[in-house]
Amino acid sequence: MSETASATADADSAREGKTATPGKATAQKPAGGKDAAKKKAGKQLGAQGFGRTQKLAFTNAEAHHPRACAGCGKCLAPDGALAYTAWDDVDSAEKVAGQAGLYQKVTRHTLYVSACSCGHVTRAAHNVAPDDPF
Repeated sequence: MSETASATADADSAREGKTATPGKATAQKPAGGKDAAKKKAGKQLGAQGFGRTQKLAFTNAEAHHPRACAGCGKCLAPDGALAYTAWDDVDSAEKVAGQAGLYQKVTRHTLYVSACSCGHVTRAAHNVAPDDPF
């Protein structure tokens, strides 16, 4: 085998992860394959968390009760309903004459769940924005 052919064979085997010496072939592991160590997303265990610490005082409250049973269609009364989720809407409020600054209006929305005499449990639905015609 010529010197050029030998160099080409060595270069080809190096690209494939093999050695030029027969019987001593070593396979290289892929850098990002299945065997790569998997890192969990998020902070490390024991590290301090940084959640929201400010509690906004709400100025308005809106209760959303289910109007009718989803099973039988019977009207549901709001008595005995249980709250299952809530969220706050923050909007800018009207400017007050003679006062500087930005004022916020915070509305607490609470969704309720009610049980019907037929045995079905109905949840109030979230308000959904209408479809955009464009």
